[in-house]
Amino acid sequence: MVKSTKHFKFILWNWLYLIFTIFFKIYLIVAPYFIFTFILNENLTFFWVATTSFLGVRIFNIFLDFMNQAYFKGFLIFHKMKLAEKITNFLEKTTYKKYNENSSGFYYSEIENTIEKSVSQFYANLLSFLQTLSIILMTLGLFFI
Repeated sequence: MVKSTKHFKFILWNWLYLIFTIFFKIYLIVAPYFIFTFILNENLTFFWVATTSFLGVRIFNIFLDFMNQAYFKGFLIFHKMKLAEKITNFLEKTTYKKYNENSSGFYYSEIENTIEKSVSQFYANLLSFLQTLSIILMTLGLFFI
């Protein structure tokens, strides 16, 4: 199966975002320890280096989150618009004679099997699973308290 370059760039962006986010989050957790260590040792040079790098990584992490949100939401909107255009083109090409040749369920299933439906079904099942899991965990928590 051949993947488009946009899809490859999207996957590459997600992997890079994940790697950088993990690295930066670990750095943002560890950096205050070094900042306070340099304060206790009265080493101002390393203190300023650690403080500026901490603030720089913090700002870059916020920028990276902003870019990921913009890119991800833009990517979804682009695909939703493309899907809506495909459905309208499909409905314009379908004539009544063609519609009668195939059953009504054929066209209905073609329209309903969209990305949005599968994604919404996934999140509905995920919420149902989380609800069941939370009930089980609360029951176990009350049992062991």
